Amino acid sequence: MIYKKLRLVADLGAERTLSAQRGSEKIVIEVKSFINPSFIYDLERAVGQYIIYRNFLRRTAPDCQIYLALTQLTYKANFDETIQVVVDENQLKLIIVDADNEIISQWIR
Repeated sequence: MIYKKLRLVADLGAERTLSAQRGSEKIVIEVKSFINPSFIYDLERAVGQYIIYRNFLRRTAPDCQIYLALTQLTYKANFDETIQVVVDENQLKLIIVDADNEIISQWIR
């Protein structure tokens, strides 16, 4: 995505079919591994990047929605009620991935 002189590259662009009645939703997915020793450091970077991308998407492709993708293991180990405050306040949309089976296990809006 290019906004003025700034070029941003998200990890994936895709379309996810919601239902026959609702048509399809254009999405951008930012995949994060959360592998640093500090989960909070990774979270700060992921949320910051998510917000920046969302802001520019609203101006360049308002019909696209951005999702943050992370593994089921990361989600279960770290996304407790404390971190849920960050998710809620920043209106993060999440995709939870079962890395072992390489499938999406949950969409969180």
